[in-house]
Amino acid sequence: MMATTKHPMLETGCARCGNDLSVSLMSRFNTDVLCMNCEALEREHPAFAAAEETELLAVRSADYNFRGVGLPAGYSNWASQQRRER
Repeated sequence: MMATTKHPMLETGCARCGNDLSVSLMSRFNTDVLCMNCEALEREHPAFAAAEETELLAVRSADYNFRGVGLPAGYSNWASQQRRER
């Protein structure tokens, strides 16, 4: 029997915080499905602009299944610190 994989956009909870998804967006770093708050936080990360540009170049090269540049090392710690400071 072949294993089935759930499509990322069918997720019901944010990959980063677990909150329910009424609206969701795909991460620019990887295929995580994010809530609006986590997506806004991701945009503040210093590596976000480079990830966004890399994705754009991939799409312009007809790579419509680009899986991202990968979550930056230490991202979870950085995000936790950002949340605490708010």
